[in-house]
Amino acid sequence: MKTRIVIGLGLLISTMLSVEDIRPATAQNAQPNIILINLDDADAQMLSDNMLDLYYPAIRDLAQGAIRFTNAHATTPFCAPSRAALMRGQYAFNTGIKLSQPSLFTANGFAGSYTEFLARNYHHDSLGVWMKNAGYRTIHIGKYHHANFDFQVAPGWDDFVVNAGARYYCTTRFTNKDDPNGVRYNTGPDNYIVDIDAADAVYFLNQHLTSNPSTPFFLYLAPLVPHRPVSSVPVTGMVKHVYADYPVPPFPMPPNFDEADMSDKPFHLQGLPRLTTKQLDELITEFESRARAMKSVDDMIATITGALPQHVLDNTWIFLTSDNGYLLGQHRLRAKLNPYDASTRVPLIVKGPGTTTIQADHLLAHIDICPTILELAGAPIPATVDAKSFKPLLENPQAFDESDWQTEIMIENWTTKVSFGVYIDMVYTGLRMYDSVFVNWSNGENEYYDLISDPFQLDNSFLFLDPVVQDDLTSRLGTFRTQFVDPITTITSPGLALMLPREFDLEGFCEDDRGIDDVLTTIQSSATGRYWNGSAWQNELVEFAFDPLAPSQLVTQWRQPQTIDTDTNDGLDVLIVNARSKDVDGQSALLPVSTTLLIDSRNPDATYAPGLVDGTQFVIGKVNLSGFYRDNFNVERVEIVIIDLTTSEYWNGISFQPDWTAVQADLIPTHTGQFEVYDLPTSVVPRPQGSWSIQPNLPAGIFECQLQPF
Repeated sequence: MKTRIVIGLGLLISTMLSVEDIRPATAQNAQPNIILINLDDADAQMLSDNMLDLYYPAIRDLAQGAIRFTNAHATTPFCAPSRAALMRGQYAFNTGIKLSQPSLFTANGFAGSYTEFLARNYHHDSLGVWMKNAGYRTIHIGKYHHANFDFQVAPGWDDFVVNAGARYYCTTRFTNKDDPNGVRYNTGPDNYIVDIDAADAVYFLNQHLTSNPSTPFFLYLAPLVPHRPVSSVPVTGMVKHVYADYPVPPFPMPPNFDEADMSDKPFHLQGLPRLTTKQLDELITEFESRARAMKSVDDMIATITGALPQHVLDNTWIFLTSDNGYLLGQHRLRAKLNPYDASTRVPLIVKGPGTTTIQADHLLAHIDICPTILELAGAPIPATVDAKSFKPLLENPQAFDESDWQTEIMIENWTTKVSFGVYIDMVYTGLRMYDSVFVNWSNGENEYYDLISDPFQLDNSFLFLDPVVQDDLTSRLGTFRTQFVDPITTITSPGLALMLPREFDLEGFCEDDRGIDDVLTTIQSSATGRYWNGSAWQNELVEFAFDPLAPSQLVTQWRQPQTIDTDTNDGLDVLIVNARSKDVDGQSALLPVSTTLLIDSRNPDATYAPGLVDGTQFVIGKVNLSGFYRDNFNVERVEIVIIDLTTSEYWNGISFQPDWTAVQADLIPTHTGQFEVYDLPTSVVPRPQGSWSIQPNLPAGIFECQLQPF
């Protein structure tokens, strides 16, 4: 008997599958098959019972007979670090993959992306390789880490397909399906990426089950849904065309939506504005698009499970989860990276041989999936793995007390967040416990929420805790990292290629497993080779030592104000700045982090253009005064002081007064920076100071320019 499987993609794809050639699992095939579906930005609410019952029948069927883990969390709620952490079973502080694109200034100087994954040789030492070594046919389809993919077939994957870029139509793919070295190609405008992923999954599974059914398979499937498409594509572009009007529930507004009172939050979040009507409309559209895009994932799961014979399914574990959660207006925020529950909590549905329909609230980390899969496969768990296998929970979750299974996991983030166009400091470490969460921000702020009494995290109660409890939380967080490493230092400000005035702030972050004692910096003139000692230049090396904002923390900020007169005649120089941090044990990195700064230490100035003032310009009682200012100091205003030498009174724009005052100029945006002042009485037409000559037939006056960069 022959069974034909057909999937429509605009193109007709058909595959012949011979059931007689597929043998049931035997002692020779004692290892189970494993499918891991890792969604992109799917919050836990997206796969709630209500959503499954009403909108996603295939996922609902999968959840029947499955264990739904309701207290699972991404340890770093951000795409690339979360995926790298999963593949290694390690926290991001151990993997070193802390962000998606290190080239962005939002990266704060930390490392990340697939480039770092390759540099650390993880592509030879991660889940795909480990499963391949355990005897599995390994299949990868979908998103592979995040930025800087090198379009090479990664070691450990027999079948390798990568979707590059956040596009649902007309996207770039890379596959070794027909060429062992891999081929890059672009999909068409009628081919929806999730359908293509499903077709490839069926193709590889059929090929494997037909050619070598005695070998177990591991399928890692990472669809883009429900991640926003690239900025050039509207958010509705994530939806398959046929589902443009698919019914979805009303937009949810939990109690923390557009949180009314943010006074309990850290000071850098208290100023977040309330949501506007326009932003609410954007969130509603995004929610509806996300919900409709998930219907295609539902179809994909139906296609894949429908293609597998029952005896294969009976020997298959299926994990359905997401790399991080997602906020849609909770706490006035959007998207991920946050330490709040809607950002860290991820859906986790697990179905396999012998599981029954049950809900389990044991505390799990997203990285725990890695050792669990390895243990199910009978593969060794590397000593580098930080996570804890929850295979015992799959056998009988009720045998383990939910509150005691895992007392705490770490959550952390290193990237600045952009929410509704606002840049927000979002660097923190924290402890996620069974029913509470403690967050330690890099600026020294703290948050604590008892999730039993305050599930929506509306009232930060850290300051109301007993000091003994506060110290205990801080101590537990401080000792969570057990490795001893050199401190990490970054320089985030001032930025590169920025002309700086003589006064500026050096800023950055430092990180260590033990806490930072000092941050040490040197400032050297590239023109003379000499070093700045705080008041003058000298030939000998001098190093500034100062405390970071929160010395005892794992990750903290540092800031060092500087006022520098350059060691050159013209006031222009390129400064070489080195920074390193020293931990409480006196340990420091062998090489400091370095940056170069272009500085102009001349005082801000403005010039008066007397040639623009002559008798022909006069209107009775009025005259225009104009000139230019230097604009490399982010000038916001030019002030002009006009004195009547006869009375020693000052012009305030309307009349003369005895007290000192200045007239503010109108700034005209030109490439040189121009200012103008109007409505001056002819009797006080000024003359310039210095080398300028007095204009003929104009009464005497004194002109002063004060340029103040604010």
